[in-house]
Amino acid sequence: MESGGVKGTGEGPVKVNYGEQYAREKRKKILKQNVEQVKKDIHIQQIVKGVLQVARVAFN
Repeated sequence: MESGGVKGTGEGPVKVNYGEQYAREKRKKILKQNVEQVKKDIHIQQIVKGVLQVARVAFN
C-alpha cells in the first residue's frame, strides 16, 4: 500500500470531517469504511474495514 490507498480497490480513502466517520445501523453507530477523518486540522485518522489504520499529528 505504497500509495496510501486500500489494497485491491484502486481507490484511496475518502476525506470526511470530524463526526462524519460514523454511520447508523439500526440504533447503533458503526464506523464507515475507507474514510480519512480530519479533526481541526491537527489529527488525521484513516479507517479501513472498521479498523483504525493511521493516527498522526500534523504540525504546521
